[in-house]
Amino acid sequence: MIEIEVNPSLQVAWFSSVPFCDWPQDITQPSWMGPLSDVTDTYWHHFGSATEGLVHQVTMDYFPGYQIGHKALQIVGSGHEKRHYSVIQRIYIPLATNKYSAILSANYRAIPELNKAYITKPWENYKFSNHGPEPFVSIVWDVVK
Repeated sequence: MIEIEVNPSLQVAWFSSVPFCDWPQDITQPSWMGPLSDVTDTYWHHFGSATEGLVHQVTMDYFPGYQIGHKALQIVGSGHEKRHYSVIQRIYIPLATNKYSAILSANYRAIPELNKAYITKPWENYKFSNHGPEPFVSIVWDVVK
């Protein structure tokens, strides 16, 4: 996992204006994943346009010549975790976090910060956990050649 400095203040302000009662519910997932669903609809509360500039800037600055793949808002509810394994590089930028959230992999552990982006390495196992009272939410996208 690689950390880089970013300034997501506009995206944090946008996200803070979205009421959690509007967040999609996912009743098809096992209960340990939590009831809230990740968002992939770029029209949902203008998700696509609100995050496009930052996602493009980070991708072009750190992966020139690459393209933006699948993009989502990932939510890890209180008392839950999400495990991932990716064969490609993925970037996460937190928009809401707390001191009881964590990003973990074999050789890495961090409490997510709002001024950082976290870049996974291909073929890396990692997870996000949240034992705090508020949800841990991040923009996530794949970087593809």
